[in-house]
Parts: sequence; structure tokens; C-alpha cells
Amino acid sequence: MTIRHLKIFKEVCDCQSVTKAAEKLYIAQPSVSVVISDIEKQFDVMLFQRLNHRLIITEAGKRLYEKACAALKAFSEFETAAARESSADCVRIGASLTVGTYMIPRLIENVRSRFPDVKIVCKIFQTNIIEKLLISGEIDFGMVEKPISSPNAEAVGFYEDTLVAVCGKNFGAPDKLSLKDLASYPFILREKGSAARDCFDMFLDRYRIEIQPLVETVNPLAAVHCAISNIGIAVLPLSNVSEYLQRNILRQLTIEKADLIRTYFLIKNKQSVLTPLQNEIFSMCNELIGTKA
Repeated sequence: MTIRHLKIFKEVCDCQSVTKAAEKLYIAQPSVSVVISDIEKQFDVMLFQRLNHRLIITEAGKRLYEKACAALKAFSEFETAAARESSADCVRIGASLTVGTYMIPRLIENVRSRFPDVKIVCKIFQTNIIEKLLISGEIDFGMVEKPISSPNAEAVGFYEDTLVAVCGKNFGAPDKLSLKDLASYPFILREKGSAARDCFDMFLDRYRIEIQPLVETVNPLAAVHCAISNIGIAVLPLSNVSEYLQRNILRQLTIEKADLIRTYFLIKNKQSVLTPLQNEIFSMCNELIGTKA
């Protein structure tokens, strides 16, 4: 017994005709007859009498008709409620610090524009915390600046960014820095374990260069303002500093042999199932952010 059976039974009762019911439901007449026969056989009940090519509903049929109407009404109410819940869907997004600072505002603005009824919850922390929130089910998906380690998560690259060296306009350093001179300058770096720091440290390790940073910070904006104050050279994602370079507040330096390109990742839990809306927003992040990896 299915909702389809009940709908066909009700329509036959309303039309008092298999032929008319089939026409209203846009299905073949034999299919309607089979459904009525299936119900009668399954429950060992006679729903209609066939007299002189007319259908006359039995007393049992009348009682079951009332139950069928009630069941169909309840099902319709369920569909309405489910649609309402879907339209008020919630999307919980996690982002690492750089993504959260420079990309999440634009992402939320675009999502609200396309889905005005959606509820958005965003958590901005270091990548390792975002990974934990994803695995524990506290966020639906995340946007982070480096690969993650959990086997329960899957990641896809969605954006490429470059680390650049910048300093204040009056900081005493040439536009081009040689490898042998790097250690002689004060540096402003992100904290160890961050994507930007890991990328820069790998570059330094490759050329056996040791640097003790003057400033270490978890806050990209703090690094920017330290550089503006001419106290050292900051190594940050281009997305963090492009505005300051365009306004001629910071000066970009070139480091010999440095090719500091890294990929940002969309991550989601392999064991979780996203709602259609969550999945659509996850899939359209490339478009919203604007640059594919």
C-alpha cells in the first residue's frame, strides 16, 4: 500500500468511475483497475460493487474512503511542513583565519542574495580547529588554507593564493632580497602551524636559512599593521595585502627564488550528508570566491 494507491482509490470514489478517474490522473484505465483490485486483495475487502457498468461504493468502501482522505490530508501537511523546513535551511560554515577575514564576507553576501531565507552560521578559527569542528559535525563544511589530516574528511582545491613579502614605505630594505641577506632583516610572520607560516618555513628550509621572527601573530591584520609601521618585513597572502599595495601604503618586495603559491581547500565530512541547499552552496563556492585553484 502506497500514497499512490490511496490517491487513486479516492479519485475513483470521487468520480464514481474508473475511466473518469484515469482521465483526471492522466494514467491508463487498466492501471487504475489494477490498483483497486490490489487493495481489495491485500485487505480482503470489497470497495465497490459493479452493477450495470456502474461503480457503487460499498459501506466498507465509504469508511475506508474517509480514512484515505484523512491520510492524504496528513501527507499533504507533511509535504508542506517539509518544504517549509527546507526553505529555512541552515548552513554552518567553518573558515580558517585568512579565508574568514577576506573571503567569508563576500561569500555570505552572495549566499544571502541568492537564498534570502537561509540561516548562515560561520565559525572562524585556525585550520586545526575547523578540522575538529568538521569531524564532530558542528559545521557542514569548511574553507581552509592548507590540507587536513583526518581520513574522515575530503578536500578539494578551490583557490590559489601567493605569499608575498611586504614592508612599510619607509622601511630600509631593497625591492629585491637575496637569499644570503634574508636573515639580516626583522620579519613579521604568522604563528607556527598556520598555512602561511608552513609555506614560508618550507622555503627557508629548502635553502637552509634560519630566521627568528621579530613578531609572530595569529592575526593577519596585526601583521599588516606591524609592516605598515616599518618595523619589519611581513610575509602574508596577497589577498591580505592587495588593498594596501594598491593604496601605496605597503611596498612589495621580491625574494630571490621564492615561489610561494599555495592552495585553499573546501573540506567536508565523508560521513555526513548535506541537504540539497548545503550541497549547492558547497558546490558553488568556486563561483562565489571567483578564482579556481
